[in-house]
Amino acid sequence: MGEKETPERKPPPRGFRRRFGNTLVFGALLVLSCGMPFAGYLGAVFGVAWLVYGGYSLSRALEHPAERRLRLGRLLIWTASFALVFGLHKYYAVQARADAERTIAQVSMFRQRHGRFPDDSAEAALQLPGIAPLSNATYFIYQGRHLITYHDPWMPFTTIRYDLDTCTWSNQSS
Repeated sequence: MGEKETPERKPPPRGFRRRFGNTLVFGALLVLSCGMPFAGYLGAVFGVAWLVYGGYSLSRALEHPAERRLRLGRLLIWTASFALVFGLHKYYAVQARADAERTIAQVSMFRQRHGRFPDDSAEAALQLPGIAPLSNATYFIYQGRHLITYHDPWMPFTTIRYDLDTCTWSNQSS
């Protein structure tokens, strides 16, 4: 029974490009794919993967001091990518809500002026300058109720509704 040989560890690669090049490329691809409007659910999947990878990288960094700088650098890149994706989706959500609120204000002004709700969006002149096409805030009448809807940027098949008759918000998945 001889002594067990431990395999010799390779030293971490030198140079920024060799250390972090692939991580930067994958981080950029992740931001491009998950950062698209209406792809927020991918960010949630990425968040779970980030937690698993983060725990693994931290444990490796603590166990092997030679890998500490490499592991923590890669973890920093993934954390920045996650923060960027989350920030983009937060921006999309705030912008879509603001556009819907501008549409609500426009319909409410029409109602104050004319004493009734408009029959369609053209009558209310809802083609406002400055409303981003991402929000898709639309006004319509459904079963006698006057509604404004827009797509939720976090979830691809969810719309958020505002009922002008009852002044309430609601979510609807299709």
